[in-house]
Amino acid sequence: MNSRCIKISTTITIILLIVIILSCISTSTRFVLSKPSWLKPGFYIEYTLRDAGASELVIRVTREELIKAGIIYEYKIGNETLYSNVPIEKVREFIEHKYNMTLEEYLKKRRGTSLVLHINGTEELIKVKRAIKEGKLPIWTTNNTAKHYHYYSKRKYLIHNATYSWNCTGFREGLALFEVRFSGYVTGRPLYPPATYHIDRRFKVLVDPSTRKVYTLDGKYIGITPIWVEPENLRFKNRVLVVALHKNKAYGVAWDQTLVITSIGNFKAYKVIKVMGLGVDIPVICYDAKTGVLLSALVYADPVLHYFMDIQLIASFKQPMLVSKVKGIELDSCGVVDGIVLLIKDNLLPLLIAISIPVVIVVVLKVRKMKRRV
Repeated sequence: MNSRCIKISTTITIILLIVIILSCISTSTRFVLSKPSWLKPGFYIEYTLRDAGASELVIRVTREELIKAGIIYEYKIGNETLYSNVPIEKVREFIEHKYNMTLEEYLKKRRGTSLVLHINGTEELIKVKRAIKEGKLPIWTTNNTAKHYHYYSKRKYLIHNATYSWNCTGFREGLALFEVRFSGYVTGRPLYPPATYHIDRRFKVLVDPSTRKVYTLDGKYIGITPIWVEPENLRFKNRVLVVALHKNKAYGVAWDQTLVITSIGNFKAYKVIKVMGLGVDIPVICYDAKTGVLLSALVYADPVLHYFMDIQLIASFKQPMLVSKVKGIELDSCGVVDGIVLLIKDNLLPLLIAISIPVVIVVVLKVRKMKRRV
């Protein structure tokens, strides 16, 4: 009887322990299993930006896409068609005030079948930016057969020296909680005339580790982060989804290995080239060979900068955006021999040209000497 009681109590104790362990796993961030495996609280990565241009808008869309998004209005007036960025009542007021005639008289005088009239371009730009953030308008249209395209381009400021960091502080219901910070010196708006000033902006976002989708703390989807990609997606000539600004996705092509030289070490990386879809093509972006973490980029875009700071693109052709600090992760360090091999491979064509030029000169000189002797 006693032994039976002991067995029952032991069984109950084991069951209680299992329940406690399972509850701890479900509530504690320390036991969160994520993809990728290195993504845990304490992961921190920082990039340095120097002499880079931050653009607020670089887009190309069709007139039809602007009409669908509610930015351009289409009006039929008799046999004429009017396209405008303001309601018809404001168009009439504008024509009567500026030309002292009715809209119908103005259209008859123009003798055209269609007229495009833009009033208050600042308000139109605000609507365009809002439509892109809400996924109602593409950044770079895929329609290459349209008759009419609209281009919008606006630079925000010049970045002199700045850091951009992502810090994983925990998890919320399977989503990684990141503190993102942009800090540095810039020149441009909102100061007029443009002057250099310091900015320090911080944001908190949630990221789905499996899909890289980024959400605001209240659950609004804003895009896909390019801070990492899955290493298995970096196979040669594989199509890689690099980044998305809401519905606008940019894909590139995985290429060969390269060497990325930084202030914290030299790392093996895979290149992703021809990243297209965000207005300006990203020629090359490099990811760590082992972890898939972003190491460098000549042109950079991400949903956090776009949503919170109105920065669509950062272009730094003189010196790429480079990783300058990491914590909680081990990157694929490159030894001396491997580094030399990768450097030679990356610069093989210039090396061959440099070697061939003196060889050609020597051959030409020898031929000339032989001709003189003859």
